[in-house]
Amino acid sequence: MGVTEQLNEELKFLNGCRYSAITINSTARYGNDFLTLPRRRMADAAVSGFLIDDYDLLLETLQFFDGKVDTIFVDIEQKKKLNLYETAKAHVYKSELVTLKPNDMAVEACDTLVRHEFQDNLAGKNIIILGTGNLAGKITLKLSERQANIYILGRSKDKETAIIEGLNTFTPAFAPEIRSVDALNGQYIKADAVISFISGTFEEEAKIRPYIDAETFFVDGGINNFNGDFIKQLTGQGNTVTRLDVRIGLPYQFIATDAYTTDFFQNVYGKSVIDNVCIVSGGFIGEEGSVIVDNKNEPGQIVGIADGMGGVKRRENLTESDREAIQTIQESFSVGL
Repeated sequence: MGVTEQLNEELKFLNGCRYSAITINSTARYGNDFLTLPRRRMADAAVSGFLIDDYDLLLETLQFFDGKVDTIFVDIEQKKKLNLYETAKAHVYKSELVTLKPNDMAVEACDTLVRHEFQDNLAGKNIIILGTGNLAGKITLKLSERQANIYILGRSKDKETAIIEGLNTFTPAFAPEIRSVDALNGQYIKADAVISFISGTFEEEAKIRPYIDAETFFVDGGINNFNGDFIKQLTGQGNTVTRLDVRIGLPYQFIATDAYTTDFFQNVYGKSVIDNVCIVSGGFIGEEGSVIVDNKNEPGQIVGIADGMGGVKRRENLTESDREAIQTIQESFSVGL
C-alpha cells in the first residue's frame, strides 16, 4: 500500500470520532522513510501516528491532514537532520499545531504500566534498570521517588557511575539510594522487575540471571532490547514480558490541549480587576495588596493578600486597605460578579 493510500485509510479511521488528531514522530533508530503506527483511541478521541524521515513525505502528510483533523502533534525532539516541527510550522494553517515529546510520553507510559503491575505499590520493590540514557535516567528517577530500590546496569561503567551519582544528588532525602547492579557484589536480591531502555539488544543476561525468577516482570522499553532466545526462556518459565506500548501515555499527550488545561489558562491563571481591586490566581505573582483568589474570572475563595514578593501577608500585617480589598471581593461573591 502506497503512502497516499495509507493516509486515506487513517483518515477513514479518524472520521469516526468527534475529536481527531495525528502525531508525526521521528526516531534515531528507525531507518525507513515512512511508517504508519498503531492507532490510538481514548473516549471520543482518535489518533493516528506516523514515523517520517523524508521531507517530501512529511510535506504530503501535513498538507493531506491540515484542516481535516483537529490537532497535529509534532515531535519537537530533533533526532535526525529533518526538523519536523519547523517544517510543520511553515505548512500547517488550519489544524491546531502542538509540540509532542515522545520520550516523556514513553516514560509516563512505562511508569503507568509498572504502577498497574504492582497495584501502585512500589515501595520496597527491587527494580533493575538496563541503560543509562535519557529514558533510563527518567524512569529511574520516577520509580526511585515511588520508593522502589533501583539497580542500574549500563554498558559503560563510567557513564553508569556518573548517572547514579547524579540522580542520587536530587532524589528525595529519604528515598532509597540508587545503586549499580555490580555493587550487589554477589548479595542476593529478588528483582521484582527488569526494565530495559537501551539502544540495541541486551547481551549481558548472565549479569541479571542471579536476581530473576519466574515472577520477575520484564519491560522492553526499546525495540528488541531482549533477544529472542532470552524471551523464549522467560516466557517458558512463566515470566510476563511486555513490549512497552506508548499508547498508555496518551492522556499525557493531550495535556496541553485538554479542556481542564485550557480552562486553567482562560479562567484561573493571571490577574483581573473587580471594583478597582486587583485579583490574581493560579500562581500568578501579583503586586503587594493584590487579592489572591482561586479563579480570576469567577472567584469563590480568597487565599490571602499578596506581599509583592511571591508570598502571602500574615494576618497581623494586613493594612486597612488590604482588609477593604478583601471585603470588596467577598461582597462580589454574593452578587455573582
